[in-house]
Amino acid sequence: MSFCKGAVMQNNFLAISQQLLNLSGDILGEVERIDFLTTVNKLYLSLANGSSCLELTEDNSAATIKLLIKSNLAVAYIGQLPTELQPLPLSIWQVNGRVYLYLTRYLSYEYRIYASIQQLLAHQVVQPNNFMMIVDTLKNLQQRNNLPNQEQFDAIIKSCQVRFNLITGGPGTGKTTTVMLLLWALYQLYGSKLKVKICAPTGKAAIRVRDSMSATLNYFKQDVQDGLDVACFTDLMSDSANFGTVHKLLGTQNNSIYFRHNHNKQLDVDVLIVDESSMIGLPLFSKLLDAIDYSKIKHVIFLGDQNQLSSVEEGYVFASLVNLQIEQENCSPKDLLDFMRYRTLASDLRISNRNNAKITTIAAAVLAGDSRLLLHRLAQYDLLKPLIMQELLQSILHNEYGVINYLHSIQQNLTSYSADEVKQLFAQFNQQSNLCATNNGFFRAVNVNQELEKLIKLQFSLKDEWYSGRPIMILQNDYSLDLFNGDIGICMIIDKQIKVLFENGKSFIPEILPKYSLAYAITIHKSQGSEYQSVNVILSKASTSASAMLLSMELLYTAITRAKTVVNIFTDKDVLVRALENKVTRSSGLIAMFGFMGNQIIAAD
Repeated sequence: MSFCKGAVMQNNFLAISQQLLNLSGDILGEVERIDFLTTVNKLYLSLANGSSCLELTEDNSAATIKLLIKSNLAVAYIGQLPTELQPLPLSIWQVNGRVYLYLTRYLSYEYRIYASIQQLLAHQVVQPNNFMMIVDTLKNLQQRNNLPNQEQFDAIIKSCQVRFNLITGGPGTGKTTTVMLLLWALYQLYGSKLKVKICAPTGKAAIRVRDSMSATLNYFKQDVQDGLDVACFTDLMSDSANFGTVHKLLGTQNNSIYFRHNHNKQLDVDVLIVDESSMIGLPLFSKLLDAIDYSKIKHVIFLGDQNQLSSVEEGYVFASLVNLQIEQENCSPKDLLDFMRYRTLASDLRISNRNNAKITTIAAAVLAGDSRLLLHRLAQYDLLKPLIMQELLQSILHNEYGVINYLHSIQQNLTSYSADEVKQLFAQFNQQSNLCATNNGFFRAVNVNQELEKLIKLQFSLKDEWYSGRPIMILQNDYSLDLFNGDIGICMIIDKQIKVLFENGKSFIPEILPKYSLAYAITIHKSQGSEYQSVNVILSKASTSASAMLLSMELLYTAITRAKTVVNIFTDKDVLVRALENKVTRSSGLIAMFGFMGNQIIAAD
């Protein structure tokens, strides 16, 4: 039995619960039916808010369990989970005094993630004879160039020693540098024919990670004293097929919810690196791990920032795994190169290399939840702006990185659809982004876009819908066009030929595009995986309880850290204070799963 998340997101929870109740027939009495509907409705509300389950309270869990089992729609598990779950719609898991209610498929997803990681970590990597040479090379590089720093060095060594690792860190902490040095080490250990795949949850994030790696590679070539031999990267960087979205890696199929690669047809890859992992929801995370051939894979590394917004889908996977502590009895560290294996699944990068103290200190105040310090810093740097529509629009249009300068530059400097000019086009556009909490409302993305375009057309005397520089965002996946929700396209008109260009090199006439919207302003959720020189954060008072829940510490942190150089926050002080007080919490049994059964996880035979 499956239910559509779209229906859940439309708040049809009671109707969906009723569908489930109808499967039980006449087993339950009138009062019991009401209690059943109430409980299942709470479960769906929890899923809609991003949780993977509903944690039942201690005072009513016994009665609820009894009721759910009586319906013949649920099965209860106490302690150890079986390898195969019973095919009922609902599952109850009791462990260490806590009770979790799941849609069975979500419990299956979490259990498969646990089992997959268990398989990856069950055996320690056997290091080749040249491992110590690699370590010495990195230490010498560190002494001469302060690269890698100690946190990065520890992450690299740990990732070489285990088949599964998480690397978490905020903007500027050097995740890309760490990955490049890690890959260099792996190429030395296993040879240049190593099959490496690098993916991200969105096309935009996938392009950014490839560009970041290319820039880091150039830095290694030009600026690193006694530079590394980077010839090993030639095959990886020269083939665009080595980079892409998670969906593309797994192999999307037209008119199908299933991927080509799964537990029956697994990926042919030696090293898998996944960027922006906090954006990956529970189902996709599980399906990705399912597609890994554990007999062949050498290393799997997930990168991300645990403090950013989690996936819009259900689940809290990356943050749960980062916060997980695995204790292993009868294991003692043998040496420096071995100790991290027994502490945590994650390597934490905290040293920021960004020189912009303003953004760094503001982000730190947000993470600390310190509203007084945040307001003080914003006032000190004059970054808190009044939320007045005309002032907001004029700022977006006319600042150094503003829309007017962007459009002037496009119209004056771009004359062809060549790859170099497309790259220049997106570089110009990505100077500035305007980030809203949601799409709908007076100060939300849709209306800000409309008001901006009115002024733009007036400024440039434009009458037609399409003009050079007009940005749009794709709102639904189109596998036949290789376009995905969140992809940015920019219109160019050369010799009266209208094309919408995308960063992946594809171009289309507007008429064949899937559903899209203007993209001068986008939601903060859609900005994840991107960085801009300048960011305008637009936060208005919540008009509903649902929108109030969106204004969170994670939302504010994500928005601020999209900026490299400049950030301005258009809002009221009380909105900021409320956002800091609202820290997103999601229910998940994943940590409990590792805690209860995880003593097996590193039990190498």
